Formats: sequence, C-alpha cells, structure tokens
Amino acid sequence: MKHNTSGVISASLARMRKEYAEMAAESSARFSLREMLDHDQFHLSEYCRDYRPNPYGAEMYKAVEKFGRHYGIWLDDAKHYISCTDYLYPSASLEKLVPIGKNLAIDFYLNDTIGREKAGHLTPEQQQAARRIRRPFVATEDDFPICPGAHPVELANAEMLADIRTEAPTDWFTEFLRLWKYQIDIAHIDRNASALGYIPGIEEYIDSRCHVSGMHHTIQLMEFADDHFLDWPRLTTVGIAHPLRQIRNLVARIGCLMNDLFSFEKEFIDNGSDSNLVTVIVLNEPSLALSEAIVRAAAIVRGFIAGFLTLIGEVRNQGHGLLTTDRGLANMLETHLRSLEQCVQAGWVWQVYTMRYKRAASIWREARLAHAPAKNTAPSPHDQRVIAQ
Repeated sequence: MKHNTSGVISASLARMRKEYAEMAAESSARFSLREMLDHDQFHLSEYCRDYRPNPYGAEMYKAVEKFGRHYGIWLDDAKHYISCTDYLYPSASLEKLVPIGKNLAIDFYLNDTIGREKAGHLTPEQQQAARRIRRPFVATEDDFPICPGAHPVELANAEMLADIRTEAPTDWFTEFLRLWKYQIDIAHIDRNASALGYIPGIEEYIDSRCHVSGMHHTIQLMEFADDHFLDWPRLTTVGIAHPLRQIRNLVARIGCLMNDLFSFEKEFIDNGSDSNLVTVIVLNEPSLALSEAIVRAAAIVRGFIAGFLTLIGEVRNQGHGLLTTDRGLANMLETHLRSLEQCVQAGWVWQVYTMRYKRAASIWREARLAHAPAKNTAPSPHDQRVIAQ
C-alpha cells in the first residue's frame, strides 16, 4: 500500500490493542500456535520429536558470555536468547559453535538496543548515536579496519568476522559478509509504517523480514557449522541449485514469520512496533479483527511449512539419485538438507522453550508462563511443556 495513510494506521493499531487486551484478559490462552501450524497429516510435535540441541551448548554459552562481557555487549537477558545458537546448529563442533554464538550475541545486542522495535523510541541524539554504530558495520571490508574511537560492538564484530573467515572458503565468506552487512543496514532503523511513509504489502514485508531477521545469513552459517560448504556450480550442473535455493528461502520465511507470531506481544504490545506479520495484515485490510489476522498469519506460515516439506522431499530424492554418480555431492547435499530440517525444528522448539517470549497473560498457549520450563536448562523435546501437546 504505497501511500501514507496515517489516520488508518493509528485507528487500526488502537483497535488492535483493545482487541488484544480483551483476549489477554481471558482465563486461558486464546490460541495454540501448534494447532494452527498443524495441517493434514503433519503434526509439529511429531516432526520435532527427534530433535536435540547441541551438546556443547553450556561450553559455548560460557565462551560467548566472556566475549560479550569483554566488549560490554552482554545484556541482562542474554541467557534467554543466546541459547538459540545451540538449537539452530545442533551438529556443530564447539570450535564452530563459539564464533556463531559471537555472531548471534552481536546480532541480539544490536536488535535489543537499536533494532526496529527500539528505533522509534530513541531520542534524536540516540538515533544519531545508533547511526554511528551502524555505519561501520555496513562499510566493513574483508580486512576489518578499525578506526580510532570505535564502539566496542564494532571491535567485537571484527573479532567475530576474523574467527569465521579463518575457517571458511573465500567465496562463501564473501557471501556471508554481504548478507550480514545488509541485515545490519536495514534492520536497525524504524520500520513502522508511519516511519516508512506507507503500509508495505504483505509479500514486500515478508521479503524484507527475511533479511531484517537475519535468517539468510543464519542459513548461510549452517554450511560453516557443518564444515560442508556447498558447491553451487556442481549443484547447478545437476539441476539442484535452483530448488535448493527455494528451500533455503522457505526456511528463512518459516523462521522469521514463526518468530513474528511468538514475538507479536513483545514487538507490538510492549514496544509499539507494527513491523510484524500480524500487524501488517491488519494494516493492509483494516476491517479485519485481530483474531482473523492471527489466523491468516498462521495460515501463511503453515503454507510455507507445507511447501518446504514437499520441496525438500523432492530434492532429497534427486540427491539419492546422485549416490551412484557423485557420492561426494550427494553426501554434501544430504548434510545441508538435514541442517535445514533442524533449523525448522529449532524454530519451534527453541521459541517454546526460551523465556524470551513468555508472559503471564499471553494469548498464545505456548507462551503462557504455565508452559515455561521449570529451570534454565534445555528440556527434552518430549516434554509436553516444550511441545505444548
């Protein structure tokens, strides 16, 4: 919706808050995300049943906390978000998991201090400071030059990038750095419709959200975590490159939009951000009730999950056909497909497990505090509090 409709935006957001308050006041949570994402014969709890986070999670956490505290970027609630590292990369060695954890520590620090949820609340002076922090990230070259007076997070970024570059092929790292820089560039500005000057269409929002969320560089890091870097020219030759890129894009969409559902309350209710799939749906169709928009948002995510399951099955079959002609490529492909599956599983299991999205009066059954883990340890995916049976 490429025009400024400030009156429509204000009225829609006010009505959404009122409808939300009524739903949150109910004695039990109105919605089950698991039930809304199940479809046909697919059951999310069953799909995640064999999932296990990385066994090196505790060691990674200590190393990344030391790194974060050294540079002054370790936030009070870091324990609630840094655990996503060992969930997203369950097969990585400790040597690979720690640099990835550093990357996510920087990412979450920036998100929770100058990210799109916070940007609209910053004073002019704080906004100027945020631009000063963001600018060197975007300008970063492969040799990571550091200017005098650099912000500590810039120093942390240089260390993290050097760690990753040392263990990765040049062409892979160049693409990773491009994705990382682009995410930093677009994610840490006010992305509310009023600040943009128009209401983004749903497809436009989804495309940008994949980058804002960091899902594209998160998926790129799977190759680093597995120490299996994809040979795209060979994949192109056998006709797998295009569908594999489609699968990666679906995984990015599933990851960021499933997060939009879990974080809707944190983003919209707590921080007043309308840069969220649920909110964007209402802004594009102001007559919709909040409950209807939630159902539509869940249907979009459910559709991407169904598309992912179909396409990954087809590509896996193609990979099996390569076993007799190019076993090395077939094994490389299967390793990556398995990591993509684990990413989808992790997107569910971690977001139900973490305290980051929990609240006493959540409209999500999975986010009400009654479903939270009893202690700060990773529960088994068999635990009903996690899978929310």
